[in-house]
Amino acid sequence: MPSSDNEAAEAVQVSEGTSPEAVKTRFRGYKRLLIKLVGRGPMDDKKIDEIGKAEFGRRWVGVYASDEASQILRMRDRFAIVNTATSRGRGSHWLGVYMTSGGAGYTYDSFGRDIDRVIWRLSRAAIAADVPLHETDSVAEQRGFSAVCGQLSLSWLLTVRDVGIRATAAVI
Repeated sequence: MPSSDNEAAEAVQVSEGTSPEAVKTRFRGYKRLLIKLVGRGPMDDKKIDEIGKAEFGRRWVGVYASDEASQILRMRDRFAIVNTATSRGRGSHWLGVYMTSGGAGYTYDSFGRDIDRVIWRLSRAAIAADVPLHETDSVAEQRGFSAVCGQLSLSWLLTVRDVGIRATAAVI
C-alpha cells in the first residue's frame, strides 16, 4: 500500500493489470489523491461535477438527486454520481453509478449497504424499465461519521474507467 502522496500517484499511473490487489491499489491511490485535492469533508455537487467532467469527458453524465436518477438508466457506457436525498432535500450521501455499454447498471455505496434500501427510487425505476441494476462488493470502505462518500464514489468510478467494471465490482 502506498505510504506517501508520490507513491499514491504512482499507484494510480502504473498499469498493474486487473488482479484483486491491483484493483485495490488503484482505488486507494485515487482515494488518497482526491482527499488531498478536496479534503476529508463532504463534497458538493459542483465539485463532483467539475472533477467528473475533467476525468470522464463525454462519458460523464453528471450529478443527480435520487428522484432524478432514473434518467441514467437509459444511458450507455456512462458515469454518474447520485445522492440519496431528493432534489428538494439537502444532500445526504453520494453513490457511484456506472451504466455499461450493454445497458446494465452498477452501483457503489461506500458503506457497503443494500442498494434497494439506500436508493430505492433508482432500484424501483430499474425494475420498471427492465434494466439490470447490480451492486458491487459489500465491504464497507466508509464507517461511522466519515464524510468522504463523494471522494470514495469518484475513486470507484475512476477505477471502473481504468480496469473495467468486472474487475472493480468483484473487489470494491
